[in-house]
Amino acid sequence: MSMKTFLTGTTRFSRHNSNKGNPYYPRGVNEAGGMDQFVRGTVSRNMFLILDRFHKLPTEQCVKDLDVATRDWLIESIIYDSKVQRAAAEGREITDSFADNSEEYMNDVYNAKGQAKLVADGDDIEDLANQIRNSTDGDDVNWDAQIDAQIDAALEEKQASDARTQEQIEENIAEATRRTQERINDFDDEFDEL
Repeated sequence: MSMKTFLTGTTRFSRHNSNKGNPYYPRGVNEAGGMDQFVRGTVSRNMFLILDRFHKLPTEQCVKDLDVATRDWLIESIIYDSKVQRAAAEGREITDSFADNSEEYMNDVYNAKGQAKLVADGDDIEDLANQIRNSTDGDDVNWDAQIDAQIDAALEEKQASDARTQEQIEENIAEATRRTQERINDFDDEFDEL
């Protein structure tokens, strides 16, 4: 390894002349800003987490064969496990949350013209509310008021967002109309000159 001596002491070659990068590193590392920046990147941290957890080196074939979905699955699993362990150490229990990401739900809720239908046919809303209250052990007596306030805030935010969107659409139409009129006038002026 080549060494350079400066007033501040001896520096490894990899740190010298960093604007050109280190010729021994892959081009992608140099493009990322050098090894220091590359190591701090999300992908690099995630890969190191996988390598560390399974005691593997990046040159091993099983690591090279990992596809993106498998890597993401491993990372999410490791992160979830660490959350469970942290919660257990603090005496808490992680409760899973579930979401309905189906297109039908998205269309019913987010694209509803009026009031969205949040409870499926056959479900009793009072029974659902009681189940939720029972799961919280009645810790919060203002639960209904808090939920109502959150719903009202979300509705107000949605209405404000819709109003801003409509306003932007109207501004875009006005701007497009103005530009079109200017081009028509310019064309008429050019045509008159002929």
